[in-house]
Amino acid sequence: MKTNEERLQRTPLHEAHLADGGRMVPFGGWEMPVQYTGITEEHQLVRSSVGIFDVSHMGQIAINGKESLALLHYLCPGDPGLLNPGKIMYGVFCNHGGGVVDDLLVYCLAEEEYLLVVNASRIEEDFAWVEKAAAHFAEVSVENLSRTKGMVALQGPLAEALLADIAGEDIVTLQYYWSIKLSLDGCEVLLSRSGYTGEDGFEIICEADATERLWTTLQRLGARPCGLGARDTLRTEMGYCLYGHELGPEISPLEAGLLWTMALEKEADFIGRDALLRQRQEGTYRRLVGFKLQEKGIPRPDCSVHDDQDRLIGIVSSGTFSPGLQKGVGLAFIEPEFRKKGTEVQIDIRTKRRRAQVVRLPFVKSRVKRGKK
Repeated sequence: MKTNEERLQRTPLHEAHLADGGRMVPFGGWEMPVQYTGITEEHQLVRSSVGIFDVSHMGQIAINGKESLALLHYLCPGDPGLLNPGKIMYGVFCNHGGGVVDDLLVYCLAEEEYLLVVNASRIEEDFAWVEKAAAHFAEVSVENLSRTKGMVALQGPLAEALLADIAGEDIVTLQYYWSIKLSLDGCEVLLSRSGYTGEDGFEIICEADATERLWTTLQRLGARPCGLGARDTLRTEMGYCLYGHELGPEISPLEAGLLWTMALEKEADFIGRDALLRQRQEGTYRRLVGFKLQEKGIPRPDCSVHDDQDRLIGIVSSGTFSPGLQKGVGLAFIEPEFRKKGTEVQIDIRTKRRRAQVVRLPFVKSRVKRGKK
């Protein structure tokens, strides 16, 4: 009988992580490095210099054909019709009740050619969801490329200068959420200015068997490996959603503050439209907010949120100690009347109430470079 450890999937960089001293843990069905030298050290490295993350566990789904755009319109509450070749869109797939099937990136590679990058724990479910929707369209094909690709994220204020050594100065003009195909140290890659940290940086997709070579080259140029622990504290400081925490089948993108990703009035019909329009019209849904603790403590998911009358008003979805702010911060779903900046709330941490204040997201300023035309 196989053990749980043996059933975990491994990325093309598994041996490299072990060689680099990565502490491996289960994550979304994968064996991944949670840290190398330490979460706080790796977090500060990305904020001050440049770190590299293995994100090869993320899924990749290709959509091709004359009805590719029609399929994407049907799947997405957003407007994929705004995408030109090279442009990327962040968005969600919703179920018929308005809950989130997954959040993802949609790459427009060329006319009638798209690539979806989806969450690791949702690869099989997402592919089945896309295939089922594609059955309504005659001239479209979908393919799960996840096992054939690798992906790394180079993040930090020095990422552009490091990458320019092997990619050339053309990357300086690459705009945020745009991608280009090029050769890096003999590896053919799809490179995008994107990431999950709030710092300037790039995500690089390549063939699975080229991933370790790319990883080694970027380390040789000065990038240091970082694990999932720092990735989580970095994204929490930015207030970015994580599937299973801020997003899920019972959580709508409206609740998660993702109205900006949607085009609910677009002409094309899409899955979940009626439920989302109804929820928006009623306006009584809970809201995702950021909060800072006003005293010592570290909030964790599922901590309850209370008002000054001790009424239960919400639940923490993500919480951590912010290395940048040197205090406990978190994201929570709360009743809409408590969502305003400055509202005082209490977080129940191990049966003790800690004073906190609702704040505007992100917790720290984004330093993403938008690029130049």
